Amino acid sequence: LNKALADAKALCDSLNIPYGDIKWVKINTRAKSRWGLCRKLRTGGFEIEVADILLDPHTSDDALMDTVIHEVLHTCPECQCHTGMWKRYANRINANTKYNIQRCTSAAEKNLSEEMDKIREESNKYIVTCLHCGSVYKYKRAGSVVKSLLRTPINSNCTCPHCKGRDFKVKEL
Repeated sequence: LNKALADAKALCDSLNIPYGDIKWVKINTRAKSRWGLCRKLRTGGFEIEVADILLDPHTSDDALMDTVIHEVLHTCPECQCHTGMWKRYANRINANTKYNIQRCTSAAEKNLSEEMDKIREESNKYIVTCLHCGSVYKYKRAGSVVKSLLRTPINSNCTCPHCKGRDFKVKEL
């Protein structure tokens, strides 16, 4: 993992991409819905987490590098979102290397078994269905929307982004 970080930094240096102060990179054994994470530290600098599945011997080095580079780009000035400078830097890397830095990637795009996508799907705990248009929304946690709909699913304060309907069915898995 440290070698992947060093390689990602060297790549950024070679393409004149100014990354931030990365304090450490660590393995996340609980990640189910993301490949990596870049977190700004209160004490200054950044930490990067990478899902442990990317360190599996059956996972390609490119899958790991795509993720590490993606997270390193988030340490660049004005690159906390996937727009603007982050997108420009990602495009620069894609144009000059074999890597494919994107905002989101599936398990199939990383040449991982579709088992990982199934694990991600199985981690959903609530399914909310709009009774007006049939749109389905999946939630891993009981956040404010789910809690509100569990109390009042019909004529709720929530609106469907597709049809603006206010009637829902909530299924707890």
